Amino acid sequence: MANIIVSKEYQHKGYGRLLLNYAISYLQKKSDSAIFLRVADWNKNAIDLYLKNGFIITKTEIIKHTV
Repeated sequence: MANIIVSKEYQHKGYGRLLLNYAISYLQKKSDSAIFLRVADWNKNAIDLYLKNGFIITKTEIIKHTV
C-alpha cells in the first residue's frame, strides 16, 4: 500500500491525473487484480478525480477516534 499526495502548490494542474494514470498502468502490468483506493471523505478533489477516471464507491467506513 502506498500514499500518493500532490503538494498544494501543484494541485489543479493535472499532476494528480497523471500520477493516477501512471499508477493504474503500472498496476495493470503487474497483475489483473482489481485496483482499490482509499480516500478520506473530506478529500473531495481526490474523490472527484477517482470518479471521473472510472472508479466507483463500493464501501465507506466510519473510523472513530477515541482519546
